Amino acid sequence: MASTTLSLLAQTTAFTGGVRGLLSHVSGVPLAVLVILAVFSLVSWAIILYKGIALRRAYVQSRTFLDVFRKSTKFSEVNSVCVQLQASPLVGVFQAGYQEVNAAAARANPRATPRVLP
Repeated sequence: MASTTLSLLAQTTAFTGGVRGLLSHVSGVPLAVLVILAVFSLVSWAIILYKGIALRRAYVQSRTFLDVFRKSTKFSEVNSVCVQLQASPLVGVFQAGYQEVNAAAARANPRATPRVLP
């Protein structure tokens, strides 16, 4: 008789139906924890996707910048393309160097007309 009662008790407390069955037996604090974990998981995946897209954009624009840089004979031509390629980290490095070259040229030849950079 005791073994039959234990057998019945074990059968009634077990859940079936996979995740849906598990969630139907969860309430209160455990359910809140599961919801919070699900929300943070979704936010984490959104950040991962956003960063992946941003890195891809930076890669493509860096390739474009390098193509323009290698084919151009004037730094001013490269600088004019930089406005369209702001996602590339190479653009910031180039513009800083371009400003330094222009500043050094202005110091070396003070009578020359200074160039205005955007």
